[in-house]
Amino acid sequence: MTSLYDAIVCGDMVERFKPDPQPYQRAMGFLDADPARTVVFEDSPTGIASARAAGTYVIGYRGGSLSQDTSEADESIDTFEGFSL
Repeated sequence: MTSLYDAIVCGDMVERFKPDPQPYQRAMGFLDADPARTVVFEDSPTGIASARAAGTYVIGYRGGSLSQDTSEADESIDTFEGFSL
């Protein structure tokens, strides 16, 4: 399944963890991505805080099995069905 991704960042690849922005900064570094042109999908307040601190646009996903607060995201969705950028 790893062949489906252009970059993967694991916990042992960063010194600081979410909500610190370092995991997203590392991933964007691998991809040479501009944070201002990056969209992140997150399903937790900690992940949303991390992505926002990294300077990205954040879409909160509320469709998981655990209901979490996504109010700090730029926008929120309940499903990916019919979703497009």
